[in-house]
Amino acid sequence: MEAFVKFLLYTLKTIDGQRGSANKLLNTLHAQSSKHLRMSQKISNEKSENLRRILEYKVFKKVFWKYQIMKVRSKISFTAFEQGKTIKELILTQIIKTYNIMRH
Repeated sequence: MEAFVKFLLYTLKTIDGQRGSANKLLNTLHAQSSKHLRMSQKISNEKSENLRRILEYKVFKKVFWKYQIMKVRSKISFTAFEQGKTIKELILTQIIKTYNIMRH
């Protein structure tokens, strides 16, 4: 499942589920980084492409972890829903159960 999500992120170039939504952010980051590098040295097309890959990796890594957090949050919400509790109630009852187990 993780590989599929990563595949979708990279091929769709998305940060919010819409195709191409990451392009503007990536282009802006690339322009800022390129400008900074050009001041210090002349950069080739190969270095520019490597910079773009690194930026894509960083952006999509962050987006992937946000999707992972959403997945965990939805699992917690669904478990609370199944048990007919709020999320706070679910967490607090689990803390109390764990405390009672550790105490005895």
